[in-house]
Amino acid sequence: MGPFEENDGDSLIHQSKNENIEYNGKNLAWTPIVGNTLIFRQRWGEVGLYTDVTTNQTAYAKTYIHSDQDREIEVWINFETPTRSNRVYTGIGKRGEWDPNGAKIYVNGENLGGPNWKNPSWKTARTIGWGLPIEQEIPWEDEELYWLGEPAKVQLNKGWNTILVKIPSKSGFQNWMFTFVPLQMDGLVFSLNSDLQVSK
Repeated sequence: MGPFEENDGDSLIHQSKNENIEYNGKNLAWTPIVGNTLIFRQRWGEVGLYTDVTTNQTAYAKTYIHSDQDREIEVWINFETPTRSNRVYTGIGKRGEWDPNGAKIYVNGENLGGPNWKNPSWKTARTIGWGLPIEQEIPWEDEELYWLGEPAKVQLNKGWNTILVKIPSKSGFQNWMFTFVPLQMDGLVFSLNSDLQVSK
């Protein structure tokens, strides 16, 4: 849902009991999307749900996961993939934060803290072109490419669980995106709403 200016959506999303929200004279609704990676605006604005959106905007994503029992699952979570040719992206978040742009994940209303990064707060000095020679000498860490890094641990309750994600856009060279890939599927059902009846 979105886009919202900066943090305007925080209270509206968390407090709303409805699927639609009035914001700046518009009626915003959750857009049904299937997939484990959502692209809101590709770097340079060529592809995505909000290609005409400027920076300092925020989008939200929500899904529901039904678990047949209380369990902890491993999930690949990512908010931006760097350009592999020149390593341009907005960088790595502080320890315990998902990215440097203010991204958040809430599992059943509880904030899921980010990783203990090996290179917290690292970012490239340039936003276009090739990185500086000194940066080319810094080895890539697995954490920069989420499919190589350690998956996050997510605690699910028996029954329906709500996953709510806040994805801010802070830069024109940012790949404004989000990935959520559970690595174990047994006993799980995914739905765009929590009214779905799950057979036992």
